[in-house]
Amino acid sequence: MDPIVIAILTLFVLATGGTATAAVRRRKRTLARLGLQQDMRAARRLEDHRLSLFDVFWDLGASDFALELMAHHDLLPTQREAVHGSWSRLSTLVEQHGSYEAFLEDSLEAIQEFFIKHKQAGHRRRLPGLTEASAKTIPVPRITAEDAPTAEPVPEGPSAREVRERRALRMGRQDPGNGMMAAGTYEEINLDRVGNLSATDLLMGVVDGSLGDRLEAWWKQRRLRQHRQRLDEALERLYDFYADVARRTPAFYEPLYDAHLRWQDEATRLRQERHRRPWKNETWALAADVLYDDGIALSERLSQRAYESTYRAIEAIHDYARRGDRAMAGYLVFLNRHAFFAGRHQAYVEHCREVEFATARLSEEILRLRDQGSL
Repeated sequence: MDPIVIAILTLFVLATGGTATAAVRRRKRTLARLGLQQDMRAARRLEDHRLSLFDVFWDLGASDFALELMAHHDLLPTQREAVHGSWSRLSTLVEQHGSYEAFLEDSLEAIQEFFIKHKQAGHRRRLPGLTEASAKTIPVPRITAEDAPTAEPVPEGPSAREVRERRALRMGRQDPGNGMMAAGTYEEINLDRVGNLSATDLLMGVVDGSLGDRLEAWWKQRRLRQHRQRLDEALERLYDFYADVARRTPAFYEPLYDAHLRWQDEATRLRQERHRRPWKNETWALAADVLYDDGIALSERLSQRAYESTYRAIEAIHDYARRGDRAMAGYLVFLNRHAFFAGRHQAYVEHCREVEFATARLSEEILRLRDQGSL
């Protein structure tokens, strides 16, 4: 065979063989990276928490200092097979500190001496945002097993526990949830339904023979409807105040998007650190790459979620107002009153006090009717 042909064939084999070898190596690196990423994302039980190694990195501030501290504790695996050892060392550290929170607190104190930018993103486990609601509700103490009727006759009226809760609510020492939203031992009553007598109710009363009882209950609820009307009027005045302030205040809504901007800045910071890769010569460089990539992705998701949450809540207020339901618009303003006005427009306090007073009167009437069996 011609020597030139042999040389060409030899070079071709060497070239294609080298390409195939490089492709195999790239595939191995990709698989190794994906496997390590999967294991570092996987959550395991640690005390009362379900955590992943990424959660630890995130809670420590997602910074190169967090990497250094994790590396110091040997929590950054150099390969997939070493992840179990990292978890074992983390369990030991938590046990030595007494709790995961104590471990975090001690670690963040050490980091804080050198690095404070991670604090600009706020609480890394809590996404702030405006509160949304689809109906006006009011919290009243929930009827529990101890309040339920028993075989033995019991005196009529609320239990001692319920009386204490009512007194605390009436005196302003109890804050059930956010504004008028129920939590804990409270349940929510839909204000748009309670006290009404619809055509369906009348028809059902005729059918089942309970029309007289339904009409009697409706009549007893007349004071409840009056209190509800006063609450709606207070909510409408609060909405009018909100609309006037929003019209007169340039950039009124900008502070509400603070969470969106902070998480956006956090994603930018992480992306810049990922580009610099100060850890590129460390044995745990791959683990650091994985943590930073996941941190960037999570920050961007949180930024988008914060924006969408705020936008939806504001647009819901405007939608109700455009439909003529200013009371519901005022209800949403009340639920988010501190986000809208605190530190900027202190006159909102008086409007909110009117809403709270009307809410307390309505709560008392609902409880009274419920104790009488008329609700």
